[in-house]
Amino acid sequence: MNLFKRHQKEQQLITEFKEAFMAYTLLDRKDYLTDAEKELQFKLREKLNNMNGEVGLYVHKAGISASITYTPPPMIGGLVRNIDFFSNLFNLSQFSIAPQLVVDSLDRAIGNYNVYNNRFTKKLINPIYWVGELIRVPFHIAHFAGFDENKLEFSLFGKIYKFTSSILIFIATILTILNYVGINTKLNVLGKSANSSQSSPTAKNSPSTVSDLVKSGQTPSPREKNK
Repeated sequence: MNLFKRHQKEQQLITEFKEAFMAYTLLDRKDYLTDAEKELQFKLREKLNNMNGEVGLYVHKAGISASITYTPPPMIGGLVRNIDFFSNLFNLSQFSIAPQLVVDSLDRAIGNYNVYNNRFTKKLINPIYWVGELIRVPFHIAHFAGFDENKLEFSLFGKIYKFTSSILIFIATILTILNYVGINTKLNVLGKSANSSQSSPTAKNSPSTVSDLVKSGQTPSPREKNK
């Protein structure tokens, strides 16, 4: 799966379903079918039935309406109701629904997923998106544990946590940038002074007499020999 095509699976299944539906519709319009065509139509119908539920879910997930309001003829009468394309895929002619309406819904769903993919690609190259995802990790863990992720995230505690985390990450980013361009921050100065104090020898350990210098292997100066 391509990282920059988050909804590639949905698009592939919808496209495959569309091709199978169009092939089935062409065979269904024929007055006479050969044995080979009957067998193909049977396999296509089986394939459409197997994919129907998942593809219908993806179409609705894309924000596309896959139903039409059906009004019975006045002479017959009946209730006005919504007819779902996928629930009545092989009964569309009974409700005077053209197969092209189903194809149009599938095409619009594919188009919407293209838009979603473009938006997601822009998020991937946006560092603010990754910062937000990093901050939201505890809420994902809470959701995995069985808590209501949205309720917890938009609670007072969640808002305070996200605000505090954002400020800390912002400060850390600024300090990192300043350090990268060669501008020493106070934190760096403190760190260097702490390191220098730890590495420098103390007065207690420094040799002060001629005997100490001889023991340490150092050569005493003439001034120190006169002491």
